[in-house]
Amino acid sequence: MSSIGTISFDIMRGLPALLKSRVDTWEVPGVDGYGAQLLGKGDAEFDLVTISYLGVGNSPNNEAQFHILNCAAMQGTIQTIVDDWGDSYANILIHHYEAIKQPCIKDGVQQVRVEGHWHCITASGDTSEPDEPDGE
Repeated sequence: MSSIGTISFDIMRGLPALLKSRVDTWEVPGVDGYGAQLLGKGDAEFDLVTISYLGVGNSPNNEAQFHILNCAAMQGTIQTIVDDWGDSYANILIHHYEAIKQPCIKDGVQQVRVEGHWHCITASGDTSEPDEPDGE
């Protein structure tokens, strides 16, 4: 089962992007050739779609709404994503989240299908809190 942070999903579509080297090129009028500059790694924005079937109990709508609020609360945080194959991707910034909620029947039971649309960015380096200065 796939997950983002501590929230699990029945289906996840899309894969996190890896950081790539970026190159900036330019031309100068009157000078032959091109200029090029190697930039740091970046260009790692990507979109994911998650699908969850919720609410086997008495209140499928309430369970779905709680799920949506928990997902939306991850905006602006760094999370680990585990895809449908069990591969793990760390240091992922959750940039934006939107959800579509629809009633459905799955396995003969009335449920709510929540389709989450995620815009994410692969962050680089260590995302832990900086160490406090010694004060010496």
